[in-house]
Amino acid sequence: MEKKKRPLRRYTAIAKIGYDNTLKQNVMVKYRFNNLDNFIAFLIKKHNPLYCNIFYLAGDQRGKLCYTWGRKKGLETAK
Repeated sequence: MEKKKRPLRRYTAIAKIGYDNTLKQNVMVKYRFNNLDNFIAFLIKKHNPLYCNIFYLAGDQRGKLCYTWGRKKGLETAK
């Protein structure tokens, strides 16, 4: 039986969705995805995050910050 290869994802995102007062820590989530527009819509619908940092997951620029998203500023390219 052959193993199926999982498709490569282009981006990974780490988003702050809240703060836990008892532990005194931020509550963060991590997702891997391909389509940026669909992901932002999904994230807003599911978690309503404060901010989100989006990194390249594949290619020559792997691990570099490519976009930032904030509740008030929207989607911006990283500087």
